[in-house]
Amino acid sequence: MSHSNKKAFRIISVLLLLGSIDYALALGITTRIPSYAYDPANPKKVLICHFPPGNPTNYQSISISTNSLNTHIDHHQDTFAVDGVCPPLWTVVGSYNSSTGKPNTLSNTPCGVTKDMLNSVIKRLPEGSDVSVASPELITDDKGANIFLKAPAKLTVAFVHEGAGYSNSIGYFSTTNLSNLTRETVGDKIIFPNYSLDSGGSLTLGDTVDLGQFPTGSIIGFTLVSNGWKESIVDPSRTRHQVFRTVKALNSEATNTNRAHTVLLSADTTSGILLLGIEDLNRDLCEANDYDYCTDDDFNDAVLGICVDPPSAIDNINNISALDPSKVQTNQLGVSGPSNWTEINQLTTETDAIKDQKAKERAAASATTP
Repeated sequence: MSHSNKKAFRIISVLLLLGSIDYALALGITTRIPSYAYDPANPKKVLICHFPPGNPTNYQSISISTNSLNTHIDHHQDTFAVDGVCPPLWTVVGSYNSSTGKPNTLSNTPCGVTKDMLNSVIKRLPEGSDVSVASPELITDDKGANIFLKAPAKLTVAFVHEGAGYSNSIGYFSTTNLSNLTRETVGDKIIFPNYSLDSGGSLTLGDTVDLGQFPTGSIIGFTLVSNGWKESIVDPSRTRHQVFRTVKALNSEATNTNRAHTVLLSADTTSGILLLGIEDLNRDLCEANDYDYCTDDDFNDAVLGICVDPPSAIDNINNISALDPSKVQTNQLGVSGPSNWTEINQLTTETDAIKDQKAKERAAASATTP
């Protein structure tokens, strides 16, 4: 998914939620009002989570007329409350710049991801190429998508690349038993509130956050909050259809196949450097995604570098696919992945144009649908 439409997403910020039965017009787009959002004290009003401009952390549930939805969704980026309750704020690792979402304290010892590794990742996961078709072997079970430790280890996570049309947020979680995890108990912690190159994100290759030490037996997984960056916070109102994790059971798609959102690759068997590619769109439902975007299943909307020290602590290294630079996928343009940095930028520009045209076609179709 391209990153050229981020500004448009910020201007046209309309919440498209499932399970709706009535409609109100907002921004010239049909915004669905879910049944749980109506005010039980007044059926002509709706309960929303209001984000005060300039102070979004002080958000609260208020009751408004359906006629006021246009103002609140357009100008304040407010969202619907669930039975009158607004969800809690996300926990964030350390402090961050409230304008850009960039962590204030980056590690003095960056995770050693190189441009050569990035080039290899883009060859394996080129823009617009459906991984489930081109390289289905890269989509594994949970054992190959998370990090299992057989000894104590330090983990650092680095920004590598993003090919997203959204301003996504990236987090992690840890446990000792995947089968006990639920969406309510997973305990996500946000690492990068705004995982973006542009749109004010200002991240660069190698920007690294230290997650600290993890004991023997730890299992570390990762989380993407789709289009999660909201002014100066990570949007707490993202639905279960818009939050994706490396544990399939925690994702909302109907089938186990479509619940996969990540590809984990090892740079080699000795360095302890892993690269994680993530798909940021719901793979079942276009209407669950902002702006009704449909997934292209290229699994490169966010690419993270993960360094494990010592590398020997990784228990499941043999379950993780190797980053083999000799293997090249063909993208939707019919060309293979780029061989250098210039080609990466050129390929992104070309696929941006294709995706922008598709977005315009979907928007035009939506506008003419009664």
